[in-house]
Amino acid sequence: MSSIETEQRRVAIFENLVEKLGAEQARYIMDNHPPGGWEQLATKDDLKNFATKDDLKNFATKDDLKNFATKDDLKNFATKDDLKAHEASTKEALKAHEASTKEALKALEASTKQNLDAGLKEVRAEMAQGFADITLALAEIVERVNKTEARVAGVIYTNFVNLLLFSVAVIAVVVSLVI
Repeated sequence: MSSIETEQRRVAIFENLVEKLGAEQARYIMDNHPPGGWEQLATKDDLKNFATKDDLKNFATKDDLKNFATKDDLKNFATKDDLKAHEASTKEALKAHEASTKEALKALEASTKQNLDAGLKEVRAEMAQGFADITLALAEIVERVNKTEARVAGVIYTNFVNLLLFSVAVIAVVVSLVI
């Protein structure tokens, strides 16, 4: 039903009430009756989903919005294009750094290898000298041992000969006494 039809119907009801009850009572009834009918009035259930004053306390006010960035504030921030350009330049810089780092590592590896080779040569030379010194010392020890063996053998031979001569002398005395 349209609002025009509803209004026409209210006028007809009002006229009918004026005829039966009089103008004052008809006006009183019509003033206390909602224009679209009672079913058009909101109920408590209808109002449950509406915000209350307490609900609205959490919303931002004009003063709250003063703290937010404006379009002018955002002009100083980087754009997507700025970030893409920065990303591209950063990637290029990283590639250049990677290449220079690889070259530096290769140079370091080569110098380290040279230093190790030189160090190994020194160690080998020192070891060769050390082995030569040890061989010479061992030769001297062997010579002393040989001389000592010769002296010991000479002493043993002399003692053996003296013992043999003594034994012969004792046998000669025993034989001379026995005969």
